[in-house]
Amino acid sequence: MHIPDPLTFREFVAALALGVGIVFAAVSMWQSLREPASKIAGVVLVLAAAILANQWGVYFATVFIIGTLVAPIIFLERLAAIIRGNKDYWQSQGQQPSGPTPNTTSSQELPKAADVATPNPIEPIVRHAEAAGLDALRQQAFAHIRADRYEEAVRDATAVLDRVPNDAFALRIRAEAYRLLGRFEEAIGDATGALAQTPRDEVALRTRAEASRLLHRYDDSVRDATAVLALKPNDDFALKIRTEAYRALGRFDDALRDANALVEQDPTDAFGLRARSVANRALRRLDDAVRDAEAVLASHPNDPFALVSRADSYRMLRRYDDAIRDATEALALKPNDAAALRTRAACYQMLGRFEEAIRDATASLAQEPNEAFALDIRAEAYRMVGRFDDAIRDATAVLGQNPTDAFALRTRAESYRMLRRLDEAIRDAIAALALEPDSAFAQNTLRAAEAARRT
Repeated sequence: MHIPDPLTFREFVAALALGVGIVFAAVSMWQSLREPASKIAGVVLVLAAAILANQWGVYFATVFIIGTLVAPIIFLERLAAIIRGNKDYWQSQGQQPSGPTPNTTSSQELPKAADVATPNPIEPIVRHAEAAGLDALRQQAFAHIRADRYEEAVRDATAVLDRVPNDAFALRIRAEAYRLLGRFEEAIGDATGALAQTPRDEVALRTRAEASRLLHRYDDSVRDATAVLALKPNDDFALKIRTEAYRALGRFDDALRDANALVEQDPTDAFGLRARSVANRALRRLDDAVRDAEAVLASHPNDPFALVSRADSYRMLRRYDDAIRDATEALALKPNDAAALRTRAACYQMLGRFEEAIRDATASLAQEPNEAFALDIRAEAYRMVGRFDDAIRDATAVLGQNPTDAFALRTRAESYRMLRRLDEAIRDAIAALALEPDSAFAQNTLRAAEAARRT
């Protein structure tokens, strides 16, 4: 039988140990096997390194390194005490090491426990290993965020927080993962926790601002986005969040200012151009709104939002055919877009195509059941085709949200008159005229209802 050369045999054993370590490192990727597999991998890899080094000091250090992985801390403390001959350790533990009993000190000479600094050479190693493990979890959670693995990011950040409940980094990472998972309340809670530790944390402020916006807490969103911009004036994400929050609050001048800032930073910024188009349209700057929408479409021809924005601007400019063309193109890209359906319904109504207006308004309301503009359009279209009860129902739904909607009052007044419900017709016509004294439609309805009541 051939006996291998000792040097070759040592290298063979080391290579074998390295291979086994790599196998167990791969097995540790499974969550259920992580702890035992990672310990085995650590032991085998350290052993392989020691064999390759082939030096007595490395072998000695290997005993303690492997001990930190597989032995209880108390065993390692006792081993260190035996090697160092530390009598105070055994006295503080109330026991002696096995073997010959050394001379002991009388109990009256023992120092108080608070005065004894018991040497523990293992504690720094354990503390370092714990810190390294937590840092690895933090970095792993961050890597999961970057790889769009949000559930895994939550898991690893939570593992850190189980050990360090106020860890600002882990709170920030978990907050962002929660936001991206649509768990907005939890995102706000964790971001708030991170900000309690680091009040000027830009990432936590941005996360909380966006989560608040998505929960329709627009004032909170504006506050946090403004705090980010105080720290970093050109932060485009914070500007985008605040622009959207201002728009939702109806603060279109403020939304326009932020959208202008975005476009100044990047003249091709599609978000900034879209937001500026919407703000300009709301402020009745219709030619500017069309121009901004066209700037988006020049680089993104299939952008449904820009198409709808231009369509609605065309509608307000009474360019109904152009508006219908853009809305139809947007619906080809995004078939259930409620805004495109509303816009096209309004244009159909103005062109006297009432059945088509009813169809599109109904489809829009299937997406957004309480949208007042779509209800107004459908109510008027119902009136024009003689479906007066349906017209009254939709107008009443609008007035339940906004009792001062003059359009809905006029539509309902005329529908009541056609059904010979004259007192109600007169009441609504008078209310409409209180809001719009020059409305010829409401004046005619009132005169006709009063004349019918006299006959």
